[in-house]
Amino acid sequence: MDSAEFSRDPCPLLAALRARGSVQRIGTGNGRTTWAVTGWAEARAVPADARLPKDTARYCADRPSGRNPAPAVGRTMLATDPPEHGRLRKLAITAFTPAAVAPDHALRRAAPGHDVLSGLIAARDASDRPSEPELVSLPVLLVDTGHETTTPLIGYGMPALLQDDALRARLAPMSVHPMDFHRRTWTAEPRPGDPAYATIAAMTMDDLVIPETRACRAALEVASAYCSPALLNHSVRAYLWAAAYASANDIAFDPELLYVSAMFHDIGLVKEFDSHTVPFDEAGGHVAWVFGAGAGWPVERRVRASEVIVRHMWDEVDVALDPEAHLLVFSTSLDISGQRPDALPAELRAEVLRRRPRLGLGEEFLACFRSQAERKPDSPAADSVRNNIAARIAANPLDASQP
Repeated sequence: MDSAEFSRDPCPLLAALRARGSVQRIGTGNGRTTWAVTGWAEARAVPADARLPKDTARYCADRPSGRNPAPAVGRTMLATDPPEHGRLRKLAITAFTPAAVAPDHALRRAAPGHDVLSGLIAARDASDRPSEPELVSLPVLLVDTGHETTTPLIGYGMPALLQDDALRARLAPMSVHPMDFHRRTWTAEPRPGDPAYATIAAMTMDDLVIPETRACRAALEVASAYCSPALLNHSVRAYLWAAAYASANDIAFDPELLYVSAMFHDIGLVKEFDSHTVPFDEAGGHVAWVFGAGAGWPVERRVRASEVIVRHMWDEVDVALDPEAHLLVFSTSLDISGQRPDALPAELRAEVLRRRPRLGLGEEFLACFRSQAERKPDSPAADSVRNNIAARIAANPLDASQP
């Protein structure tokens, strides 16, 4: 892997490694050994496995050599474990802006600007702030993960795609015409006066695509058995809002995948599935993966359901990257925080709320999130609590309009 040939074209060696197994021990050019993980599921599982620490400095200190890695290597977020990892992430997230990282700490202390490094120097969380070694490590991490990792992925990925006729054929149905992408992603929702608005304004629940597959019926059965009435209705509404928004904006999506993901997207808040080690969205993703296995789904489809559920806690998801997650972000933000209610016709909103009432969802949901935040302070739920989700829930216009 250290050869010039591998740097020019890593695909043959990586293909050979995958053929030998998804996890294997290999030799390196310096006479040492390392582990190569080439399987998709395994590569997702490794970073989340508590048995595999990432603390580089502690690892080196426990070895006979006692090597002390430089701060730029040993103190990055990628090389630390909780709670230190969460602490650094909270400090760093306050400093991110589109500006580039400035190279001189002393200069930025003397004349702070609006760049990332100035923000990192000034960052604090209560009485905490980054140490000097941590300040060195964070910009290195930005360059390493933001540029050095991305550039080879694109550089190696494009030739591999161009040389693989079968892969291009598989991806062809997923491709989006540039003009269609622009229309779907950036055009505002239809408004009164637009030619398409009359049809959308007349939309009812009967116009929505409700999948009647065996997997969907089973997912609803599971959600009904474990979720409270308020959380169950929220899960069903999450699908209905998403399907309506997709119809109104001509977004193609997989109804079965979206429906199953909607049924399980909050299952991690239920006591029977509430994990004390991972965020509720990740726990829900695991439940969906196991459910998919029981439903006979291939591994790739199980992974997709897990991805959709985890991504529903993102601020936004590109519709071209993941239309199902994009739709679930919209629908759950609407149902919990009341974001963008005018994106759907008032008559449809009233019909959905009449058939699937809210039943005091806001109070119950906020209690669940506060519990998650207390026990898992580095989780997306904790971030939502810190960002005042309580006020957004209290001001949700869907509650005001509930009969």
